Amino acid sequence: METALKKCGHCAREKLLSEFGWQNHATDILRKSCKECDSRAEKLFGIEDEYEARRSARLFLKYGISPREEAQLLADQNGACAACGEIPEGKRLLVDYCKEYNVVRGLLCPACSKMVSRLGSDLSMMRKTMAYLQASVSGF
Repeated sequence: METALKKCGHCAREKLLSEFGWQNHATDILRKSCKECDSRAEKLFGIEDEYEARRSARLFLKYGISPREEAQLLADQNGACAACGEIPEGKRLLVDYCKEYNVVRGLLCPACSKMVSRLGSDLSMMRKTMAYLQASVSGF
């Protein structure tokens, strides 16, 4: 009988499914990083709240930033979205990460994050979209 394995997104080792925590119980989705890597990252930041510790671990494992660096980005942006300048009420700003250059560009509100992810880094597509919007507004 074959044993189901999964590759950890952090340490890249093949491990048993039981060595991964749940991302979402309702949909039976396992976390991308193994419990050992999550635990190591959680201990690194010394955060006691389980949710915040796991969130910090994900930020560190996925984007390479610590909670302190995220807080500094937020302070540098005056708590506002780096794109639109709005402060989202009741929602956290999301990390805008450029995969092409492996760099965190800033923190965005959910709406701007969705827009940037759809447009990507294609400046010509952004210009076309802006031209379309300008043309449609000038017709009123």
